[in-house]
Amino acid sequence: MKRNLSALKKHIKGTRMKEKTKVVLLGGSNSIAVNGLQKGLRQENIELTNLALGGTDNLQNLFELVHSKNQKVLSEADFIVIETNINDSYMIPQGFNLQTIGRNFCWLCEKLYQFNKKVIFLILPFVYDNLSLNALLKSKANYYGFNVVDIHEQYKKWGLLQFYNTTDAYHQIYALMCLVGQRIIESFDEFKSPKPRMGCAEDLPDFAILSPVECMGAESLTPIHYGNSTYQETTYKITKNNAIQFPEEMEGYAVVGVKIWNLGLVRKNSVSFVLSNQKSKVVKTILDGHLLVHTLDSILEIDGQSYFRINTENEPMTESSVWLHKDRQIYPDIDSTNVVCFYLARGGKWNYEIPYNVEVQVESEYDFSHILPNFKAIKEIIEEYCIRMDKVKFAPLQKQIQTLQSQSGSATARLQSHLAYKLGNAMILNSKSLWGMIRLPYVLSYIKESHRIEQQQYQERIKKNPKLKLPPLESYADYKEAIQIKNYTSYKLGEGLIAANRAGGGGNIALFAQSLCG
Repeated sequence: MKRNLSALKKHIKGTRMKEKTKVVLLGGSNSIAVNGLQKGLRQENIELTNLALGGTDNLQNLFELVHSKNQKVLSEADFIVIETNINDSYMIPQGFNLQTIGRNFCWLCEKLYQFNKKVIFLILPFVYDNLSLNALLKSKANYYGFNVVDIHEQYKKWGLLQFYNTTDAYHQIYALMCLVGQRIIESFDEFKSPKPRMGCAEDLPDFAILSPVECMGAESLTPIHYGNSTYQETTYKITKNNAIQFPEEMEGYAVVGVKIWNLGLVRKNSVSFVLSNQKSKVVKTILDGHLLVHTLDSILEIDGQSYFRINTENEPMTESSVWLHKDRQIYPDIDSTNVVCFYLARGGKWNYEIPYNVEVQVESEYDFSHILPNFKAIKEIIEEYCIRMDKVKFAPLQKQIQTLQSQSGSATARLQSHLAYKLGNAMILNSKSLWGMIRLPYVLSYIKESHRIEQQQYQERIKKNPKLKLPPLESYADYKEAIQIKNYTSYKLGEGLIAANRAGGGGNIALFAQSLCG
């Protein structure tokens, strides 16, 4: 009896596990944020596999579909959720050819379709969204029968793009993205399967992933294993002394991307590399130490004399890289790079028609934008909350200002009314608690704006009546004592903040202070 009960429990447990819906997530950093989209998708009945990588365009998503290690999870998936539009759109003003990004996207869509899974494309809101790539995504969704959830269009409709843009145009508020993930899970039963194949299949290239260790000259490479909570990769350190040659069996393939992880480098560091064959070469310079896929804008076909090497002669960039436009010529300070792999393609279709300056509507059957939260109502809630909290947050500060204003008949009061003193004093007062540090950017912004209004009103008054102009500081009886205020820590702090803000371009002292606090 006990054996039967134990077997029944195991059967029930196994059945429950089988009942989990399997979801694969592809995309950029908006899909990686722990408290964002993926948090909303990670429900109790969901088994989520996250294959996203930040800072890279759709080529990375394509090769996640190609990689042998992902075939099992992709074949067993019930849904594939994907977002590419922000990183793809960003690449165009960075100097990449629209045709290159569009071609890679067309390859991605055909590969997605071949898995015969329900596909959900998210179009994230982006103030710099590329109209042609947006139209291409929607036209491919209509052709293949991919489901579309268009947050960008919802934001445009309600005039929300600037409101939610705030200080970061590339990442949405995590709590909102979490809500989007939850709504997707709640609507799984509604999403449509891909359309039946109409006509012949697209002639995709033969894709390959080549490790540096498979190249000639690899015996001198040092393998380095990198890992964190999200990624595990083996890289190979290529220095200025050990160029590698692509193997003979790869002749005829073209290099379309390089995956690199220079862990430990910061944004100010850079390294430059050269990919070459007998006829041409590509020179790219990369910043930062993040794990990134660097798409090639040029087609570099592998022949009998194709190499990857460090750029030791400061050859100028021939094309852009992630976060670095080709016109911004810089001198690299690092003479090695850690390569994970090369992305290759051979044969198949390479030329695709990209819709220029047109708008495409998603077929109603596949448009699931109606599942989205009411972003307009959420905006109104945020605004009302801020109005209420402003009165609470600024009451102590307003009291300080009123006290200073009531003492304006002395040199001490005049100096304490200087913007530098008020800013520095606020920084000291608010640095004594966590809540103070959190609200500090808002307090400084309020002080700066109040000071600007006061000065404007003062100038208007003396313009109408010059007799109201305040006398020189030296004329006050307490001048000698008051002038020491300029040596106070509070005054010097304020002066430093103003100077640093001006050096950074000026305009938003609160954002500058926020960067100091962060």
